[in-house]
Amino acid sequence: MERPVPLSLTITADPGSDLHRNIEAFDKYGTPFIAPTGTADAEIDLPGGLGGTVTGGSVRLEPAASTRTAGHNIRLQVVDPADQIIAEAIVHMDPPTAGPCRRGMRGHGTEQHGVFAFEVLTDLDAQTVSYTLRPGDLTGSPPASALAGLRLLREFRHPNGLRIAKPFGPAAHRPEPISAGVEPTIGMMASSARNSPTCGRVSAPLIDLWHTGWA
Repeated sequence: MERPVPLSLTITADPGSDLHRNIEAFDKYGTPFIAPTGTADAEIDLPGGLGGTVTGGSVRLEPAASTRTAGHNIRLQVVDPADQIIAEAIVHMDPPTAGPCRRGMRGHGTEQHGVFAFEVLTDLDAQTVSYTLRPGDLTGSPPASALAGLRLLREFRHPNGLRIAKPFGPAAHRPEPISAGVEPTIGMMASSARNSPTCGRVSAPLIDLWHTGWA
């Protein structure tokens, strides 16, 4: 005889802490996170009296794997104020995720040679989209293969614009302006980018990203 296995999980986080923000991002976008040791308590009911409680543990939460969508490639372009392409790179995107509350969506992927990670957060409440680039670890990477990604990181700054396009073919739609104050990460050689902070973020009004320019 089969029966459900009840599981109760409690994560304790201080308001405004990194863990609290991670929980909110998981709830809205399905962004995976790890609750560090000492913050998670669980109670599980297993057959035969094998259940019990765990206190002060650690837990990793991530969204369920999608069975409806597959990974795909996109092309990121940085254009100058005259709409001329000055850098572009191919990004391998994983299937998009959504949080339990279904109030947002997350797209995430990695430049084809691992130069940077790319994340798109769609906030359905605020009707906005934000794009974030984070430098990757280039240790051991052939310099020639990393050039396109490094060039895009260097040019990801105001007053340039960012455009998401299909992997091949022309892309003439309007780019999103990169906000003032966004600066490229410098010193991106070898392993220097390993612990670098967020390279930059662009916020824009909500557009139909999930059906136009992604596949």
